[in-house]
Parts: sequence; structure tokens; C-alpha cells
Amino acid sequence: MQLGLKIHAAALHRAAGEFVEYRSGLTRGRVKAVVGESTFEQGDGEAMIEVKTIDFLIEPSELKRIGIREPKRGDQITRKSGEIHDTCQGSSDSVWEWSDAANKTFVVVHTVRSGNESC
Repeated sequence: MQLGLKIHAAALHRAAGEFVEYRSGLTRGRVKAVVGESTFEQGDGEAMIEVKTIDFLIEPSELKRIGIREPKRGDQITRKSGEIHDTCQGSSDSVWEWSDAANKTFVVVHTVRSGNESC
């Protein structure tokens, strides 16, 4: 079963992936990512708001290759179109999570379009 999931994930990455520039401080590099989205509820206990993020699924080895240990707040991803995305806290206190905790196939980086939305 795990082998089947790995094969499927690799095929998805090859077929649906696009090259983006990942920037963290002075470190930057081109990586291949699959683009998706997530919706989260955030609030202070009295009021809840719905936050929609654009997610970039990136193989951990791609980030390691360009010198990124793990995504953090303040990082940016630029798409080929020039659209810039800022990392954003997802459902946890982090801007990223594993696509699948058991196999750690992809790092899912949560973002919003730079300057247009907040998280």
C-alpha cells in the first residue's frame, strides 16, 4: 500500500507540478511544486473567520537541495506568472505540515497572495 501511494505521489508531482522560486531570507532557489488549497477556521473563541490558503506541495529533498531546512513565516514563493505568495499559518501554529505523516512525501506550505490577503 505504501509503495502504491509513493508511486501515485510521484506521478502527481511530475504531471501537475510547476517550477516556482522559493525564497527564505537570502536563500532562494527553484523547486517543483504542486499547487492546491486549504480552508481553515481561525478565531479567538468568540468570533471565527474562514481563511483560505494556497498550498504548495514540495518534496522535502527539493527544499533541502536549495538549503531550506523547513519553511517559516516570512518565506515567499513566486510563481512563473510573477504572482508572489507569503507563507501563512495553517491549521496548526506552523506555516507547513506533512502531506502524510507516515511517509513524509510532501511538505505542504500554506500561503496567501502577497498584499491581497492576511492570515
